[in-house]
Amino acid sequence: MSLNVPANREAFRDDEQGYIERFSMTPEQKEAVINRDWLSMIQLGGNIYYIFKIAIFDGFSMQKISGLMSNISEEDFKEIMVTGGKDEMGNPRHMNRNIEENDE
Repeated sequence: MSLNVPANREAFRDDEQGYIERFSMTPEQKEAVINRDWLSMIQLGGNIYYIFKIAIFDGFSMQKISGLMSNISEEDFKEIMVTGGKDEMGNPRHMNRNIEENDE
């Protein structure tokens, strides 16, 4: 699947379902692409390079889709990356859960 080629981008834009039918993908993989279910694409064996190409096609940054997959905003994801994944005390940040809930 090459979205580097202008004709392929146009074909994908015009008929996503028809375009992905050209490739040997499972129905679940195709559904994940059509629905832009980024996390499912990875869980179903998608290559992050190709997933990112689809994200770029949609005008999304890698930070945006990473935030979506982590249930946090793009801005929060960027901050986590800038701080090396640590909070102000140097502890690992947890993207999918509230630390206070787990400190019992």
